[in-house]
Amino acid sequence: MTAGNYKNVGNTLQFRGTALGRPCHIVVDNSDGIAEAAISAALGELHRLEVKFAAKHPKSIVYAVNQSAGSGQVIPIDAETRSLFSLIALIRDETHQRFDPTLQMVSALYGDTAVSEQTSERARQVAAATGYSNINVSSEGVALASPATLLDLDSTVRPYALDCAVRALRAAGAVSALLDLSRDAAAIGRQGDHSNWLHGIRFPKGRSSAVARTKINDAALSMRGNYERPLILQNARHGRAIDPDTGQPIDGLLSVAIRSEKVLDAYTAATIARLKSEADALEWLNTLDMPWFAIDCELQCHGTMKLS
Repeated sequence: MTAGNYKNVGNTLQFRGTALGRPCHIVVDNSDGIAEAAISAALGELHRLEVKFAAKHPKSIVYAVNQSAGSGQVIPIDAETRSLFSLIALIRDETHQRFDPTLQMVSALYGDTAVSEQTSERARQVAAATGYSNINVSSEGVALASPATLLDLDSTVRPYALDCAVRALRAAGAVSALLDLSRDAAAIGRQGDHSNWLHGIRFPKGRSSAVARTKINDAALSMRGNYERPLILQNARHGRAIDPDTGQPIDGLLSVAIRSEKVLDAYTAATIARLKSEADALEWLNTLDMPWFAIDCELQCHGTMKLS
């Protein structure tokens, strides 16, 4: 549920709270007095999509699909929901079927940084009992064939929701705004004093507390992965992306950040890159017409994104 507090800071009105299960920060220039209505409109979109899609929300489509798993019941879906499944299919094609929205139970097993052989084997077993093949999207709706499978669209819904919130802000008259939803962010225009909107990116070179920043004026940023908490399996460092066929960590990049005009485009590219092998990911990223930044398993940095 979207919740939080408003605060006036200089010529801006700011909201800090939670939305879609993540910390949410919205800043809108209030020189023309529209900030409160604009933030309310943005939060309305975030709340709408949380109720509609969040895996743990009892009124969501995903919750209903999971509750009926294995029963043969088909949950009707609308065009918006179908578009999300179409995006998932696109990402799966680009990642050789590695993107799988049923892997949450497998990912949850890797809570610790150091991975034991017992955890690794358990992950193999859970991955074998679940999987995308259990999802049936038809003209009637969506159903899960196996009661052992759980669907979770949260990671895809959040960037989509942020794009919807940006449209709501613009429709309400906002010409200078920042929206930050944990690993995804977007900005409208520049700040009211014409300075840049900047967003931080964790940077593994130099002091561990150092933060690199990048401009996101009239742009969006999506970051996937976490180099600070890699998985250590058989003395090798891995990211937290999981291969659905084996339940094991993928030998790929630890983290990827992409800047684009829309959050969903940036998220899609970052997700695809993280689910490729390290060499294939870097080669693929170099073909993009979007600024990017990546950290490999040796904590080396790559990319075209300008950082400060």
